Amino acid sequence: MSDFATRILAELKASSNKSATGQALIRAFGAGSGGAIRQADFQRVFAELELGQPKGGLSSNAIQPTTFNLKRTIFECQLYPSFSNNYATAKYQATEMLHALDSNADGSVTLGELAAYDTPPPTPTPPAPTPPATDPGSSVTRDPAAPPPAPTFIAMSLTTVASIAQGASAKAFASNMLKSFDATGKGYFTADDVRAAFTADATLGDPAKAQSIVSELDGNGDGQVTHEELVASFQRLDIVSNLLGAFDPAGDGQIDIASLTGPAAAVSPALTAMLKTWDADSDGHLTSSEMIAGLKASPIPLGEMSALANAVNASINAQSAMAQYDVANKGYMTAADLTASWSADQGANDPSTAQSAIASWDANGDAQVNLGEMISGQQVTDVANQLLSQFDPGGQGYIEVGSGAAAAMTFAPNLFNLLKSWDADNNGQVTRQEIMTGIQASNIKYQLNAKPKDAASPTDAGEQALSIMSQVDTNTDGQINLGEFLNFAGSDAAMASDPVSTFNAWDSNKDGYLSLDEMQTGIQTIQQAQFIVSQYDTKAKGYVDAADLETALSALDATTSPADIAAQAQQIMNFWDANGDGQVTVQEVIQGIKSGGYVGGQQLATSSASEG
Repeated sequence: MSDFATRILAELKASSNKSATGQALIRAFGAGSGGAIRQADFQRVFAELELGQPKGGLSSNAIQPTTFNLKRTIFECQLYPSFSNNYATAKYQATEMLHALDSNADGSVTLGELAAYDTPPPTPTPPAPTPPATDPGSSVTRDPAAPPPAPTFIAMSLTTVASIAQGASAKAFASNMLKSFDATGKGYFTADDVRAAFTADATLGDPAKAQSIVSELDGNGDGQVTHEELVASFQRLDIVSNLLGAFDPAGDGQIDIASLTGPAAAVSPALTAMLKTWDADSDGHLTSSEMIAGLKASPIPLGEMSALANAVNASINAQSAMAQYDVANKGYMTAADLTASWSADQGANDPSTAQSAIASWDANGDAQVNLGEMISGQQVTDVANQLLSQFDPGGQGYIEVGSGAAAAMTFAPNLFNLLKSWDADNNGQVTRQEIMTGIQASNIKYQLNAKPKDAASPTDAGEQALSIMSQVDTNTDGQINLGEFLNFAGSDAAMASDPVSTFNAWDSNKDGYLSLDEMQTGIQTIQQAQFIVSQYDTKAKGYVDAADLETALSALDATTSPADIAAQAQQIMNFWDANGDGQVTVQEVIQGIKSGGYVGGQQLATSSASEG
């Protein structure tokens, strides 16, 4: 249980006049003198405490009735990642309080329940024992005789989860480095400190490289490497790792500048243009040291560069996977595609796991994995790997979230709360599968919360662009980068099938960002494509086929022969049906519009798609 919640409950339990203490708590949590405290009331106060603890400590009498506006907080949390992390923590704390005090489980805490509080509620009586089970990824056998309640996932975007995970790893890295080299506790280390440590233990490194190591880690060039500089260094190293993963398929530790004109570079033209400028010695290769120097000199914040590099790496890996498995170029892959590929390659995965693999990537449950879902799956896998690498050094296959782990993660309370919320079987150990499921569930919940409800969804493209910008522009700079866009695109069917191409198509000035105007133009293109498909898709299949076009053409001109009608329909299909599967989707129409084609109304009967 969190520190805030624990101390308040401890005060209540120790109080000699619980009725008076309960009344003070009701007032403090904004429920009035005789009301009941709801989860939203707990959330408001805990959010205020997280964002700026009031003077006077946590005493129930010291907490003043809050004026914190919950709706404003939610809006701000959608805009500012740091607020989002604080709010997620506050929400988790509120859930803990409700669980501890709401004895009748009606969703609120009354004065009577506060006065009666003495100990945490008893554990429910478990059902009859069943045979023990073992979670995938863990060597620990667990008894499921007392199944825990379903976890309450914290709504949080994938980008924010990745940022929290990276931040926690960076702080752990910084602490370990200082512990290794700052023997006197100065709060920093120098080249002499590193040289001394390497000399005393040759297995740590070569003393002759001490100065070069410090130079790479020393952000301001003063010869001293602080905790803050180590955190930034970790971020830079993580970005370099992602860039190498994206643009160094040979794995030789450097990027061939010539390859930045290839198909992979089309994922982010702005990023690849920047990388070319980092080749300081102009030898045609970009080394890790050159990339680190480029990042130090770049005006782009490390957090933003990190999200971009992660998104590009995930996009390229996803495109590679789609090319490998979607051999028919349908625009998606199914369990049958995986089964066929894995059956043909004896060294590949077990074909019997194809269905579960598709299910783990299939965000919308249609049994098809498109490029957007694959990109999201790649990012989820990367975050899970980072967490396990940092917090499961023994390779057990899970991360401990018991009391000992809580003490070890004092530098990352938000991450600890997240991990704890993902512990589906409540056994104190979060497995790889629980991490991946938790990240996906948190991201989906975030998307559902952020996406406007259909009834209130603005139809005007300008309003929609403004709405999306307010939800997705996490660093509030008035523009959206690729990493931010992927967060939103995954929840929109018109964008999810190929979000990277959508982003690049909308980025008309090719600066690597979407402005409000570019967003508006892009949304207008989607609306146009959706109208075209809906106009002829009379059976609401989600696509237009040749039969739909023949029906429309016949209705427009009864004098044309069936053979000519069929020929006209096929001519139109040849233009719009990019993958040749006989189905014209919204995404294909969007691509056709970008190529100059337009079909609508009478034009359908009088011109081919390529002439409009």
